[in-house]
Amino acid sequence: MTTNKLNGYETLYLVKPTILEEDALTVIEKYETLLKKHTDQVITQNKGKRHLTYCIKGYNDSFFIEMNYKGNGNLVNLLEKYLRLDENILRYQTILS
Repeated sequence: MTTNKLNGYETLYLVKPTILEEDALTVIEKYETLLKKHTDQVITQNKGKRHLTYCIKGYNDSFFIEMNYKGNGNLVNLLEKYLRLDENILRYQTILS
């Protein structure tokens, strides 16, 4: 008998500051919906627009978004695939929590 063990993950991603705040909320909702299709344990926190310590892709500010969720490695790979292809995402990082 196999069990599907779910791990806790935390993904932090940075959204370009040049988009409108309403559009940033749409981006956030898109990734939250993606995760909720695969797990019911998703907590998203919009940390707001913050100044970056150093310039990333020519930007000094960014919207900081933190997502905590339970899933397996396939879910993390799926989320990171979408984040990598999204032109509004400056950078992302996922850690095991």
